[in-house]
Amino acid sequence: MPAKFSRSLRLLDARDFGLVFKNQRRISVRGFSLYHAASTNNLVVTSRLGLAVSKKHAKRAVSRNLIKRLIRESFRQQSDQLPNIDCVVVTRPGVINLSRCELHQAIKLLFERLRSLQLT
Repeated sequence: MPAKFSRSLRLLDARDFGLVFKNQRRISVRGFSLYHAASTNNLVVTSRLGLAVSKKHAKRAVSRNLIKRLIRESFRQQSDQLPNIDCVVVTRPGVINLSRCELHQAIKLLFERLRSLQLT
């Protein structure tokens, strides 16, 4: 799989985000919540990802960008194992207190839980 996070893998407009939050199911781990819903776009045959990294939870842009990069990379690595769903990862209070290793583990656990839910 190419090392890109193309437009087809992203949730881009507010309507898509709104549909995920409206038809939501949530998975939470330390520092993150993942909201997911079945994809409403029949043209897309892959999972799509949206990010909401709040200034309230990570004040510095450097921290927010690091969190987003880690989430995107983890999603990219696991997207072929996920079903056709739209998901939004939202930061929670305390995310800034996690080390880089803990961030990576939490994000990985989030997508593993999503994958296990979809298999049942």
